Amino acid sequence: AGYVNVPLSDTIAIRAAAIGQTQNGIWRNRFDGQTWGAQDDYAGRLSMKAEITPNLTWTVRADYAKTTGDGFIN
Repeated sequence: AGYVNVPLSDTIAIRAAAIGQTQNGIWRNRFDGQTWGAQDDYAGRLSMKAEITPNLTWTVRADYAKTTGDGFIN
């Protein structure tokens, strides 16, 4: 997990944030050797904030998330 804030000027700034988690599984079937409970989670966000005037501020965001796994909840 991490983030970074970058001011581009006195009135415009951008921020990038991301998080990720990987789990190989916690249950193992001794009969066939299959592991269950595997899950990969990734998410990110890119934001920009611009103060156009003292009374007007725009915030624009783009989000992305991906979750994969075998369907068993840990």
